[in-house]
This record gives sequence, C-alpha cells and structure tokens, in this order.
Amino acid sequence: MELGDHLPFKTEYSKSNRASCKICKSKIDKDVVRMARMMKSRHHDGVDPNWAHFDCFFGKAKQWGLKTGEIDKIEGFHSLRLDDQERLKEATEKIGGPVTKGKGKSARTVLDDFEIGYAPSARAKCRREDCQTEKIEKDELRIGAKMVDPEKPHLGPIPRWHHVGCFKKVRNNVGWEDSYTADMISGFAGLDKDAQDQVRKLLKPKKSKVKAEKGVKAEVKIEPKEADPDQAALKKQNKLLWAIKDKIDAQLTASGIKDLLSTNKVDIPDGKARQLDYVADLLLFGRLPKCKNCGNGNLRVSSKGYYACNGSISGFTKCDYVSTEAGRAAPKIPAFLKEASDYLAKFKFDSDLKRVFPKASFMPPLTEMKVFILGKAKGTKAALEEEIKKLGGTVTTVLNETVHFCIVENDQFEAMSEDKNHKFHDKFGKCETLDLVIVSREILSSLKTAAPKLGERRADVMAYVAKHKLSSFGQYKQPGKRKRVDVAEEAKMRESKKIKLTVQNGGAIDPEAYEEVPEGSSIFEYKGKIYTAMMTAVDLKRDKNSYYKLQGIQNKSKTRYFLFRSWGRIGSDAIGGVKIQNFHSMENCAREFELLFEEKSGNNFHAKEYIKLPNHMFPLEMDYGVEDKKVDLSAEHEVKSELAPEVQNLIKLIFNVKKMQKSLVEMDLDLEKMPLGKLSKDQLKKAWSVLNEILAQLKEDDKKENMSLIRDKSTRFYHLVPHVLKFGETLPLLKTEEMVKAKIEVVDQLIEIETAYSILDGVKEEKAEKNPIDTHYEKLKTNISVLGQDEDEFAIIDEYVKTTHAKTHQDYSLEINTVFKIDRNKEAKKFKPFSKFENRQLLWHGSRLTNYAGILSQGLRIAPPEAPVTGYMFGKGIYFADMVSKSANYCFASPDNSRGLLLLGEVALGNMHELKAAEYIEKLPKGCHSVKGLGSTEPDPACVRELPNGTKVPCGKGVPSNADNTSLLYNEYIVYDAAQVNLKYLIDFKFKFKETLPW
Repeated sequence: MELGDHLPFKTEYSKSNRASCKICKSKIDKDVVRMARMMKSRHHDGVDPNWAHFDCFFGKAKQWGLKTGEIDKIEGFHSLRLDDQERLKEATEKIGGPVTKGKGKSARTVLDDFEIGYAPSARAKCRREDCQTEKIEKDELRIGAKMVDPEKPHLGPIPRWHHVGCFKKVRNNVGWEDSYTADMISGFAGLDKDAQDQVRKLLKPKKSKVKAEKGVKAEVKIEPKEADPDQAALKKQNKLLWAIKDKIDAQLTASGIKDLLSTNKVDIPDGKARQLDYVADLLLFGRLPKCKNCGNGNLRVSSKGYYACNGSISGFTKCDYVSTEAGRAAPKIPAFLKEASDYLAKFKFDSDLKRVFPKASFMPPLTEMKVFILGKAKGTKAALEEEIKKLGGTVTTVLNETVHFCIVENDQFEAMSEDKNHKFHDKFGKCETLDLVIVSREILSSLKTAAPKLGERRADVMAYVAKHKLSSFGQYKQPGKRKRVDVAEEAKMRESKKIKLTVQNGGAIDPEAYEEVPEGSSIFEYKGKIYTAMMTAVDLKRDKNSYYKLQGIQNKSKTRYFLFRSWGRIGSDAIGGVKIQNFHSMENCAREFELLFEEKSGNNFHAKEYIKLPNHMFPLEMDYGVEDKKVDLSAEHEVKSELAPEVQNLIKLIFNVKKMQKSLVEMDLDLEKMPLGKLSKDQLKKAWSVLNEILAQLKEDDKKENMSLIRDKSTRFYHLVPHVLKFGETLPLLKTEEMVKAKIEVVDQLIEIETAYSILDGVKEEKAEKNPIDTHYEKLKTNISVLGQDEDEFAIIDEYVKTTHAKTHQDYSLEINTVFKIDRNKEAKKFKPFSKFENRQLLWHGSRLTNYAGILSQGLRIAPPEAPVTGYMFGKGIYFADMVSKSANYCFASPDNSRGLLLLGEVALGNMHELKAAEYIEKLPKGCHSVKGLGSTEPDPACVRELPNGTKVPCGKGVPSNADNTSLLYNEYIVYDAAQVNLKYLIDFKFKFKETLPW
C-alpha cells in the first residue's frame, strides 16, 4: 500500500532509550540501528513509524511486504555508517523463502506465509475473485495465504482462505514460488494421508523449462561484477560526512551547532542527529541557495535522493521543486566557533566536491492496479498476463468497479463496440455502465520505458491511459486497492450515523460532543462571535485530507463551559480523535479556543477575513444559521392536504432529503464534515472561481510550471469542497478538462441542493394549521395541476414521448406516470413580449430530481458570469431538445432510481442562428434570438402538432435531417434570455430499463 510521499520502511540510529520495540515490547537502546514499518496513524491524518529492534524487524519483514534485496524501500539507509549499511543489506538479502523449524531429525522446512487445514465453520469465503461457490463449507479443506489487511495492519498477517482448487489457480498472485512444495505449508502435517496426497498432487513444483543435454551437467556461468562507480562515490561521501559529524559532535555544544546553521541561514531541524546531518552537508558541500521556483523556500537535502525546496508557492500548496544540482557557496564559520573547535579552525572548503545522490528507485507503473483483459489476446493470454504482471499490475477475470482499466487489441475494439452479436459486446456494455476506461494493448509497450519524474515514485500512468484510450467513456482511477461499494448502502450507513444538528445561538453542537456535554447545551457567543470553527488541510502530494473542529459550548444554566475539539481524516472513522476540556468561565474557554484557532490556522479568530497560510489549516465558511430539523413529508399529519394526491406525491419527491444526501454520496462529498445546506453559497462560488482558474491554466503552454500551479489550485478546490476518500484512494490532481468538468457538475449540484434546502429551511413545522406538504408547495410559487389523460394536450404529449425516443438511447423506455400543468408565478407576464414570435416550439428539458425545487421556485436559469464556461457547447444559455430521450438522459435515472422528471416549455426561438459544431456564444449575431445546433437526426418535419395558442410541437418520428457534416446527433435549441421560456408541463416518468442487463 502506498503511503503518500513516504517509503514503507525506515531506519535510523535511536535518539534515546525511551522507545519500545513494537514486536518484543522491550526497550530499544540509544544510538543503535532501529527499524520501522511506516503505518497510517490511527490518531492523525498521516503516518507514524512503528519502531522495532533490528533482529525483531527482520523476523517480520517478509510478512510486512519487504522482499529480498529491497533496500530502496527503506528510508534513511544511505544515512547509516558503512558497516551498518552492509549489515542491513545482508539482512534484506536473507528475506524470503521457507524457514527451518526444529533440530536434528525433527527439523523441517516450513512456509509461515501459508496455512492449511479443515474449516472449523462455514463462515469463511473463498478469496478467489471468480470463485463460483465462494462459501467454504465446514470441515472442507482450505489453504490460506497470510496477508496484512491494509485497513487493520495492527492485527498482523491474517490468512486469506481459498478452496484448494482455487488456491492452485491464484497461487502465483499470493506469493507462492515454483520451488515450494505442499509439505512446506504450515499445518500440512496435521492432515490425513488422503488429503496430503491430494494437495501434493495439486501443488506439484513446476519443473524448469530449461533442460541440460543428456549426460552433460548444466553449468551456470557467473560473470564477475563490475565495480559500480556511483556506489564507490557514495561510500567515500559517507565516510567524509560521518568524519565531520563525529568531530563536530565532539567539539561543539548544542548551541554552537545551531549557531553554525543559523549563520549560514539553514533552517534548524528538530533533534541533534538531524542538526549534525545538516552541518556535515554544509561544511562538505557548501551553503544551499534559495529555491528559484518559489523564491521563498530554501533547498535542503532530501532523504529520498535529491535537493528539495521547503517553501510554498501559496498558502495552500508546498513548492514541489526538486533537483540533483544546486549552485553551492562556501560556508561561513564565525570566529567564536573557530576558537571552540580545532576542526573548524583548520577547516578548508573544497569547492570542487559535489554531492552524490543514490540512484532513485521506482515502483513498477501498474503497482496496485487491477487490469481486465477484454477480448481475445494476440499470442497467448498467459504471455499478456505476464507482461502486465512485470509492470506491477494484477490481472483479474471479474469485471466490476474494483478494476482500474481494461485492455483490448486495437483491431477488436470497433467490432465489439458496434456489433451486438459480437462475443464480447456484452462485456463492452458493462465497461460503459461501470465507467471503466478501455485502452489499447499498446499501452504496455509504452509503460515499459516509462520513467517517473524526479521526486515521483511511479510514472504518470494517467498520461499513458489518455494517450492509448480507445473508449469515449471511462474515468481514470487512481492506483490503490479499490473496494466494491454499494452507493445506496453507503448513503444509508452515513445517514444512520448522522445525528441531527440542533441549532441554538446560530450554531449547531457537533454530534461527537453530544455524549460528553449536558442535555440542553449550546454553542456560546462571546464578543459578538459564535464560537464554532471547521478547518481543513489538504496536501495532494503527501496524501493529506484532514479536518479539525473547534466549538465553545455552554450548559443550559450557563454555569459550565466546554471546549470541544475533534480531528482526523475526512471520510475515515478509524483515524483521529476527540477531546473535551471543562472551564468555569466563558472568558477562559473562549481564550483557549482562540489560541487553538490561531495555532491551527495562523489567523486571529476575530479577523474579518481568514487567509490560508503555509503549513496551516484553512477555516471553512459554514452556514449553521437554521436548525437542521426538516419536516418529514412522508409522515401522517393531523391536517389533510388540500392538494391532489398526485401533486402531494410530486412535492414529496422533489423535497426528498435522502435523495439529496444520496446524490452527494455519489459525488464523494462528505455529509458529516459538510452537512446538507451548510456550505455557504459564497464558498461554492469561490470553488467555481478556482475551477475557472484551472481551466485557464490547462490552456497554458508551460507544462512544468503548470503542474505546480494546477496542484495549488486543485488543493484550494478540495479545501473549499471537502471530499470523502474511500480506503486506498487519494485525491486526484485536476489536470484534465474532463476532470474539471466533473467537479463543475459537483458544484452546480451543490448550488441546486442549497436552493432546495433554503426552501426547506424556510418552512416551519406547524402544529395543526396547515399540512406541511401544502406549505412546501406554496414556497414553490407555482400552480401545479394534474392534466387528465382524456385531454387533447395529454394525447399530444403522449405522442411526443413515443415518437421522439432516439435509436441510440435504447437502454430504457419511458412510461408516463403523470402529466402536470404548471404556471410559474409572473413567468407568463415576462414571456408576453416574446409570445409574438412566430417561431415558438414546445421543447424538452431534463434535469436531476434534486434540481426541481430550484427550477420550479426560480425558473430555468442561465449560469452566472462566475460559473466556469466549460461544458456549454454553445455558451451559457438554457438548453432544450426536440427528442425526449436526449433530455431524459439528463435525469440520470438508473435501475435503482427509475423515476425522473422532464419539463416541456414553450420556447420563443425567433430567428435561429444555425450551427453544426460547438461554438461558444457570448453574443448572438444581429437579428438572431436563439441558436439551433443542427443534428443529423430530427423529428419528421411533416408531423408537427399545434397547441391552441399556436405553439408548434415537433412530434414526428426521427428521420435523417438535411444537415450535412454536422457533429451533432440530435438538434439542440439554446436561448440566452430566461424570459424567452414559459414552462407549461412537468412530466413524471418511470424509466423502464432492460429487464436483462448485458452482464
């Protein structure tokens, strides 16, 4: 498992004798080589070293994922003395393979990483992905491969059980070597003879494919190793550095060491060992310059093998400049230090010496990535699987959401995508449904020569996926273990954990504080400020996604005060902590709150505006102005509604809070740190602004500088809109237009939900005066009535639905539940000047269910100037279609959520500016009132119906249009003045998806 910017293991000389070995629990002496496994902390959003004795560590190293000779996975190796480096190198060479247990005749070779036995119950499941039976029955023979669960590493290696036959098929993927035998498996001796024979037969060692000629002994020619000049230079450098450290340690006091560093403007690190490292580097190679990238940071020697900047390019983002070259200058040595040290008095600087760095080590590009082979491989499938495995990837035979991408041969892609009878067409369809990107097999050849940038541990796979992408669909998925997630179940789980926020004094007590403070407590107000704060810290490179909450709470009688704080990783219950302090005065509690707020954010709590400072957290603007207590519209009420049952049902649908919550879960937003309706609209507009900046940056030419700025702006976006990370995932850098568009949709959706929630906030629960459904209905300021099925208008709409379902949208059919006539307050009056246009058509507009409270209460709106421009083919306007299924696609219905709403609006099109390709319109040509994007298919012009007021209804079946060389499949109509739209009908549809899905 990747640990952000950290290597998985670490070594150093112990600084004291206070630490205990995590394995044997005994003390680790001072100044000895100690080893650590870097672990995701359960107390904060970062990693901690789990220290162990040298010998204890190597007893567990293999189980923890350190393989033979993997020195490059151990941070700090090159900082050890040469003797200790050799000792460590020797220990890593001995990792792996079977161990001998017992002595003399009873001695036998055992594989501790594997276990075999009879299942004591039927609770275990087989871990082979494509196992047909899955369940392992009681008393059935099973084999387990011991692995560390990345979510529960403190439990150590846990057996992952398989049926014996399934284990045979996956053994090479779980660490089994061809030289191993069944007899070596732990627990094998306890099996009965028949079972032993069966397992021996199944797990026979594979014979070497290379055979010696008969009668001739195979000889292995060992080539003498050439001396590595880089290694020789590193050894010489190591000796020189340690010689300086030993002399300075012996001759200078702790304050003298700090004086030497500060004289040369070197940032003083914590701990004497690191200070000596900095001094030795300074004296041997000279003073390091300021960073030329950010201008405010100093270069330092990174333990990862390069110079790195310790500055920031903004308050949000650290500078990511790295290099193996730096113009260094002679060190300055104060006279009083020369008097204190004979070594410094005689010291002469050699400007010809240059720092040597160890060769960077990289992980294979497909490490922690799961690949599905789509179609038939050229050559053998085994060869293709081996090619993927050598690049670090894992081949899976199960197509689900845990897959990172699919590989296909170029010449098979077109056939399987277009031919419904193709053997792999169904699998292709499932890839589209799962939004899995399909790439050409050629990506593997490109990845073989892919080299990471300096400072990165792996090549940028995303760039290669984009280059070799064949499918029009599919989002790139970050490397890392992916879990199958049921979004509906996850939303339900989060909702069950969520405690309603009770607002008093304009602030809501955090749910985590409820158990610790007396009933009736509230957030206190002091000196005109409500004492509640939420802060976030995001670092994309170091995989940080943290939060920190502060609240000042008073009991009901205002005699006791509490300072509540909570911290952790956004979206994780396993990481973080809670603390509550008691105070007898509000003043003391407020003072401690302010000190903590300033310590964490660098801002004064009473400042009018907060600024994000480097290495500090960022305060979010949360709106807790109204109590998070919404009326349950599904419950029975004393007063009966005066509305028709169909209209009541509609109101319940568009104000369904659970659907709003579910839509946010689908977008990976955090409902606990960012409750519905609580992120301020101003903050959402800032998020829009940041996304606009990223789009502008993506168009710039300087890629190197761009990535640094894009990382900065991506970090700002994640600060403004907190995102949940599923286990093993990291926040992606927003470095493509496609990724930015997806986030624009997230912000758009949040703004729509905020509109709906503001209506909900405005409704107070009455005792018995009016039914809450009627109260919510009135807030929409729209007259809604049911259109009878026997009316002429219904017949026209029904025909319009049946004839304009496009041939390319055959995954579902549409069934009308109810047609509503709608009359928005004052909309007809605004539309009146445009009702004189001869070219008026009844056209479709589709949107998510969660958007309709805003649409009905405020009308269809044009995106404001601050909204990003991407995603609008013909500029910021209101878009309509004459094919029902084109608009229906924007309802984002699914088999689990099969209900959708579509609007029919009378649109005054007037003179249309006709276009065949995307063109961003900021101002219409003179004499034009709208834009028509010409599609290659249109409703039959000969079959046009007319409403009583003269509005045309294009309800003919789809036929080829006269538009040649157009890039659009179907017509689009865009108006740039909301007054040109008069909404007439709202149709409640049932989406009927195919009964038998392709998979």
